[in-house]
Amino acid sequence: MQSRVTIQSTRMAWLFVLVTVVIHLALYKLPLINLEWSFSDAARYFEIHNQDFLERYFSVQANTLGIPLLAYLIHQLIPVLDLGIIPRVLSISGFIFMGAALIRLNDLIGRRVPPALLMAFVFLNPLIWTFGGRGTADFFPAALTLFSLSLFWDKQKKPATLAVAILTFSLAIVLKYHAVLLLPLIWLEAVTAPNVQYKKVMLRMGLMTGAVFVIPALYLYAVKQAFGFWFAPPSFQDVHHLSLAPSFVLTNFISYAGYLALLLLPLSLLPLWKHMRSPLSAAILFAAATILFLAGYGLVEPNGEMNFGPLDAYLNPHVVGGAFCLCAGLFFLILGDGLLASRAHKNTFHILLCLSLCIIGFIGILSFTRPAQRYLLFVLPLMYIFIPPALANKKLFATLVIASCVVMNVYITLNQYATGQAATELTQKILDNGLINITDPGVIDGHAGNAFPINITRDKKYIVVTGKDPARIFYAESAPAPFVHKTYSVVPEASLPRPDRR
Repeated sequence: MQSRVTIQSTRMAWLFVLVTVVIHLALYKLPLINLEWSFSDAARYFEIHNQDFLERYFSVQANTLGIPLLAYLIHQLIPVLDLGIIPRVLSISGFIFMGAALIRLNDLIGRRVPPALLMAFVFLNPLIWTFGGRGTADFFPAALTLFSLSLFWDKQKKPATLAVAILTFSLAIVLKYHAVLLLPLIWLEAVTAPNVQYKKVMLRMGLMTGAVFVIPALYLYAVKQAFGFWFAPPSFQDVHHLSLAPSFVLTNFISYAGYLALLLLPLSLLPLWKHMRSPLSAAILFAAATILFLAGYGLVEPNGEMNFGPLDAYLNPHVVGGAFCLCAGLFFLILGDGLLASRAHKNTFHILLCLSLCIIGFIGILSFTRPAQRYLLFVLPLMYIFIPPALANKKLFATLVIASCVVMNVYITLNQYATGQAATELTQKILDNGLINITDPGVIDGHAGNAFPINITRDKKYIVVTGKDPARIFYAESAPAPFVHKTYSVVPEASLPRPDRR
């Protein structure tokens, strides 16, 4: 009976994966936004060898050429697929790899949460849902990395399974260097497993690690020979350089930890709710929360891309710092609660301990350089494994969580459509009016920057700004739904205050 229930639950999980993939494929024609064009154009470079495509890519991307090259190779195998949409198709296929990884990892820890429910929580998370449908070098490498991780932890250790694990991990590193930061997790699980034979394990892990780095090493050598740099273009080496300043590192660590807890809301509040058993415990938690918020309010000011998007215009930076510090405390509570709840089950406790240390190590290493929310795609799915199953399985609560995520995702998708549509329409108007050579793309650079001349040194008479500016020459707007509205205007550069000029 238990086996039949298990099989049915797994089938439901795969059905949810299929539905997710179908929905995203149905939306593949949404306008390009957030530098998606750079990956599509770089893929075209490998087809027609136009240096402008490559120059544009390196001017806006610190990512590898992995996604564009993989898109080009797929196009060669399946010519019917347009190069422009293959990066999106790759991201969408990431749901399949991530689904397989979550099912396998959930089995390893004893199915604390039903697979279908776990899949719904993870896939409908706004960060995962959004990047999963966009043609960038973020979601697909993260999904490949977690899939590879689940194969490395296969109990039977079949040679074929390990070979696939090595290949997928190698590919993930080539697509996104951040994948390598999860390699210590594979080592950690191997050397801390019960009844481990250290000499045998160390030899096996050393050989597998060497095999993992073969393809990335060949890629790095080819890039160095072709383009003259290691890892990232010179223009981005200063942006992403390592900083050892304690305040910088601590601020970033708190921001990453806090953002993980924020992304898990309201599920991240479950451990907090569980510990509020008496007025005294509630008072202690309230006091701790107050101290953390005040500490963050006075000491933490997030760097890089660790922000709240449009809400930043209305939030005091000190309030943001306080919120991150408060949520960082919640992050450690989530991990600690998951470990305490599993201490009676040695295998589950072992896996969760390895995951905890790796998540902390992952965001710890990232804290030494410029932070970004999208890097959390590598560890955010793992955080859901720590959610208290007894509370997450409550039907009403789970339904409310899923429903709220669906609403947010619909709103985000409509906003993305409005952004891309308005940017596309305004770009066409600029072309129709013959102003493309003397207009700075400004705020639409990430959405339609490839339509403008690559030579940015020539004088520009006009610039694109957000909103229906009073000094506008013309504008474009899109409002696909109530409360969803995006407007861009072309204005003379001379009409802007000096700080707004480029």
